Amino acid sequence: MRKKEEQKAEIRNLEGELVLLRERTDRAPKDRSSELKEVRAEIVREEAEIGRLEVELSNSAIEHRKIEEEFDRYKRDYPIR
Repeated sequence: MRKKEEQKAEIRNLEGELVLLRERTDRAPKDRSSELKEVRAEIVREEAEIGRLEVELSNSAIEHRKIEEEFDRYKRDYPIR
């Protein structure tokens, strides 16, 4: 009979610990690894877009210089009087 009471006491003790552990897990921050994975994928997409825009900007600058040179030649060939 004494052993049975000790076991019941141990069960109550373990149930109390279980309640405390459940409360701690409920208060723990949620797992955000999937959000982190999405953010990392977005970073990769944004970096690719930045690279594409930098190339486009460089090409636009080259085109701008060509047009300026053509315009300068035009002004030399057809001066305004």
